[in-house]
Amino acid sequence: MNTPGKDEKLWLDYLFLTNEIVKFLNKQDFELIIELLEQREKLQQQIEQLDDQPFRCTEKGQEVLRTIQQTEQGMKIKLEFLRNTSKRQMQVSDAYEGFSSPYIGKRMDRQT
Repeated sequence: MNTPGKDEKLWLDYLFLTNEIVKFLNKQDFELIIELLEQREKLQQQIEQLDDQPFRCTEKGQEVLRTIQQTEQGMKIKLEFLRNTSKRQMQVSDAYEGFSSPYIGKRMDRQT
């Protein structure tokens, strides 16, 4: 049996880490994001071992869960945007990569 309030504390810590991930996602600090995700995963394992039903059934518990879900949806959108931006930058970089060849334009400069 878990101690009263331990499940609530774990969920609030999980929410805090989720918000921190979003903050550093906006700063694109991916090393810190990975560290925070690992911490959050450990919390998730602790939550799964507890009987968190009492907290989850409370109004505050429902609000915390809703906030986490909404925040994670925003994270998903931000990550997709960053992935697409990175993919587009790679395509542009690949397109310009051919222009750095010393042989480009040689045929046009030939006087003979």
